Amino acid sequence: MRLFYVDDQLVDLRANTVIAQTLQVYDPGKVGSVTTNYTSSIKAPRTFGNDQIFGYLGNSKTKSDVPYTSLGCRYQENGLPIIRNGRVIVSEVNEQDYSLQVFSGPWGFFEIIQDKTLWDLDFDDLNGPWEQSDRDGYRNATTGILQALLDDGLLESLFPPVITWQEDTIRSPQIYYHTVLEKIFSSFGFEYEGDIFTNDVYKKLAIPLAVVYRDPSFLEAKVFSAAADGEQEIINPVTEVSVIFDQNVRQGSDGFYDGTSEYVVVNADTPEPYVTMIFRANLTIVVTGGTVDIILQTDSATVFTPDTELNKGSGTYELSFGPPLADGDIIKVTIVNNTGTPTVDVTSAVFYSYPFTGIEDENDETYIPTIRSEYVYFQKLFEEVKLIDFIREFCVRFNCQITQINNVLQVNTLNYILDQRTGPDWTYKRDKVSNRIRYIFNSYGQTNVIKSPVDSNYTPNLTSGYGDGSFTIPNENIRETLNIYTSLYSVSEMIQRLGVFMLKLNVRRGGDESSIATELIRYPGNRLFFVRAKYDFEPDVLYDAIDRSDYLVAYYFDPSQEYDLSWQFFVDTFHQKYVDRCLRKIRLIEREYNLSDLDIFKFNQQIPIWDNGERFLVTKIINRVSRKVCKVELLKIEPNPEHYFTATAVVEITGDIEDTMEVISDNVSPVLAIQMELIENVVGNPTWITDYDNTLDTDTRTCTGNGANNSSTLNPHTGALSVNADVLKTFNDGNGPDGFPVAAGYVEWLRNGVQVNTATFDGSSHSSAQGLNYTYLNVVAWEVLKVIVREDGSSP
Repeated sequence: MRLFYVDDQLVDLRANTVIAQTLQVYDPGKVGSVTTNYTSSIKAPRTFGNDQIFGYLGNSKTKSDVPYTSLGCRYQENGLPIIRNGRVIVSEVNEQDYSLQVFSGPWGFFEIIQDKTLWDLDFDDLNGPWEQSDRDGYRNATTGILQALLDDGLLESLFPPVITWQEDTIRSPQIYYHTVLEKIFSSFGFEYEGDIFTNDVYKKLAIPLAVVYRDPSFLEAKVFSAAADGEQEIINPVTEVSVIFDQNVRQGSDGFYDGTSEYVVVNADTPEPYVTMIFRANLTIVVTGGTVDIILQTDSATVFTPDTELNKGSGTYELSFGPPLADGDIIKVTIVNNTGTPTVDVTSAVFYSYPFTGIEDENDETYIPTIRSEYVYFQKLFEEVKLIDFIREFCVRFNCQITQINNVLQVNTLNYILDQRTGPDWTYKRDKVSNRIRYIFNSYGQTNVIKSPVDSNYTPNLTSGYGDGSFTIPNENIRETLNIYTSLYSVSEMIQRLGVFMLKLNVRRGGDESSIATELIRYPGNRLFFVRAKYDFEPDVLYDAIDRSDYLVAYYFDPSQEYDLSWQFFVDTFHQKYVDRCLRKIRLIEREYNLSDLDIFKFNQQIPIWDNGERFLVTKIINRVSRKVCKVELLKIEPNPEHYFTATAVVEITGDIEDTMEVISDNVSPVLAIQMELIENVVGNPTWITDYDNTLDTDTRTCTGNGANNSSTLNPHTGALSVNADVLKTFNDGNGPDGFPVAAGYVEWLRNGVQVNTATFDGSSHSSAQGLNYTYLNVVAWEVLKVIVREDGSSP
């Protein structure tokens, strides 16, 4: 039995109605693809019940909005909910039928956000004051709003070595990337879950915000304009009399102007000042019998110096001022007696406001902060980014898939999905005749590049290609090089400033640091950064008049950190497994299966299926109809390519043995050798150490005196991990303070006998301050890592 409900009302269907559903999981030929499920066109008869459900759309005079939106729906076959949480669209109606199409999976989510931007997010629990004490509280936040240390061109050290940063000047706020993504889901009523939400890389990523409100609709909602009728007469105004502006009234959606004489601020969020507006008034008056004062003023909540024209007679006058608006403020133009007993005729006048945007010269080169420290709407400080573009960037960056199961958005990385081995076995559901295989995706090349844009306004010293990433597919039949995605986010520079290696925000015009702050602030643009904890040797920072040592530091890259913001890091971390398993030897296979209603009900788009001992990602189920064979598009998952052997003769391996090898190779524990050697020619026997750390185990190798060698192993780990190898001098054997090198030299890091990094040192500072750190990326089984310290005056 087929049951189709729209807005919980049963739709009449003909007995022979066929609903063919296509489950489009994702497009394997397009990086970061975002797709959904859909049906073929459904014909529903024009019955009385259906007319009621769809709003009598057969009548051209109908006022229904149904054709221009979608309705909630669900579809059952034989008691099983085949389509849950669907959305139905009415595309056409004639004398006999309604033409319908149903979309499901995450389509409802994408439909809601398709015309929304980051400015539309619900930040009610985040918006608030941005005073010094608040910024202090955000210095080491792990979610939400953040105030990590970075170079905005205004850093000082008035009391060295303490960095004086968080004084009265309003600083650019920051927000965690994960907070923004999760707000996209929650702001529109969606629950979510998946492996990405606990990923450390994802949780340490952040976005700088502007100090200027960037959402024009937020500001335009507060503007107004009105004119006087030219007939107002004010006789001897002993007390202030308001000028009437009740003609040609126009205003934004906030509706603060009362239509007569007063602009009255109503803001339920906060009684504190929260935005600055510019108000202007132009009046032509005729004054007889004395003089008057003309006043443009704010009344009640906010005390702000009015603009005045004092002791004036007949003439034309212009007044303007820019008060910070707060709940209850009243802005108006008044006239009051100054001398004599004047009579005032207002022959013409206009009163209007416009937003203080922060751009204060004709070349758009000077940017003045417009947010108020008393209260900030943080979501209005983003650049203009559509939510659908933010989601697509997220899916590319973390190689994620999004689908919807039981009204919950499932957000998982391909790393996680490819590790799922509990999927259904469809071997005996397959029609053995059909087996079409594609070996090429024309949307990929031999070298596939993900690009980071370079903004010459912010990073004039960086060139194209900085921050890019790539992966290769060994297929000479496809294009040699292909740019497959360009990021929303521009690259950033790093700077060594006041003893800290940190992100350079580049918000100073032309890098000038000589003028006052409020003349040179500009938008940070679309950029990202990681955060890290302060190193022990770095100075304190003054937050809210307190020396703080527990602040976070913003960075784009840092040799001492495992993460960096180049696309190559994200390719290596989140894409390489998918490339190795599914793209290096592409097999996109189309087969036919007899899938039951129960199979569709239980189908999880993010769990690979089995067929004859092989695993596949299901990329699409095409036009599936109950009790009929349907086409299914599958992407073959190859066994783990990191573990293999070469034989001189042909070796027959069955599918079962191959799968067993894959399971074993995915879980084999590598033996990782770590070594250290010291070469020196100084007096005595100095001691150097290397601290190895693969996040699962740590080990310190110590070498004392010339020619010393020391080796060991780290505890086994599975798969690929990064290994930190940090070098320190601990003992000088009488040659000055411990930790200070005696002779200049260098450190050499080798990987399997090949030099991969070097760093120089001298005797001017402690070894811990000279950056003698390196991270071996993606270390796998049976590798040998070695550090050689040369304190013998030589150089690389």
